[in-house]
Amino acid sequence: MASPPTSPTRSSHAARLRSGALRVFLALIVLNAAIAIGAIFGLGSDDGTQWDILATSSTLTAVSLTFAANTAAVARGRLGLVPFVAAGLCCIAAGLTITGIWADSLHDAENFWKFVGVAATSGIGGTLMSMLAMPRLRPPWQLAQLIGHASTLTLIGLITTAILREDGGPIEPYGVASVICAAATLLVLVGARVAGVDGTTRPLSEPGYCPLCGAELDEMAGSGPTSCGACGSVFEVRLLEAGPPHAPDGALDRSDAVQTDRRDTGLSLGP
Repeated sequence: MASPPTSPTRSSHAARLRSGALRVFLALIVLNAAIAIGAIFGLGSDDGTQWDILATSSTLTAVSLTFAANTAAVARGRLGLVPFVAAGLCCIAAGLTITGIWADSLHDAENFWKFVGVAATSGIGGTLMSMLAMPRLRPPWQLAQLIGHASTLTLIGLITTAILREDGGPIEPYGVASVICAAATLLVLVGARVAGVDGTTRPLSEPGYCPLCGAELDEMAGSGPTSCGACGSVFEVRLLEAGPPHAPDGALDRSDAVQTDRRDTGLSLGP
C-alpha cells in the first residue's frame, strides 16, 4: 500500500520514541513479574493495594507497547494520522483506567467505564491497523492489508456499539469479523516474510544494517527514507547504475554504486 514518504526529522524522532517505549515496556515486564510474585506470597499490605499496583503497572505496560507500535508506523510514514490518533486514544484510556483503579468513587461509574472502553477499543483497533500497514507488500498481498483494515474497523464498530447499548446482540458478526481479521493478519505476516520493500524478495537470513552504527534494521532500506531505531539515523539507499544483464542473482559489477544519504546530518556515504 503506497504511503507518502515521511520527513526524515519526524522519522528520526519517531524512531527514538519507539526505542524509548520498548525500553519502558521491557522494564515494566520485569516490574509486573516482581509485583505479581509479591502479591502471590502476600507481601505488602492486606487491603488489596498490591493488586491495584499490579493493575496500574500492567496498564502502563500495555500502553507502552501500543505506543511503540504506533511510533514505528509514524517512522515509516504509514496511514497518515491513524497512528497518532490510536496512540492518543490508548494513552487516554490508560490514564483513565489508572484513575479509575485508584479512585473508589469511580469503581461503579458506568458512563466513565463506557468511555474508557470505547477509547481503548478504538485505540487498540487503530494500533492493529498501524501494524498491518507497516510492511510494504506487492499488489497481490496488499489485498490482505485492505481486508485487515476493513475487518478491524468492523470490529471497532461492533464492540463500540455493544458497549454503548449494553447489548452485544448476536455473537456471529463478532466471530466472522474476528476470523477474517485474524486470517488477514496472518496473510500480511506471510507477505512481509516473502516480499521486501518494493516487492523485492529477500530472505530473512539477510537482514539490513544501519550504515552508521551497524544495528540491524527492522525494515530493509529500499524506497524512501529508512530510520534506524538504535541511533536514530535516517538514510536512503539508491541504485545509481544497473549491473550486467547476465550477472548472477545478487551479484553487481564493481562499477555499480549504492549511495546512502544521511538526510538528518547531510552526511553522504559514497560507493
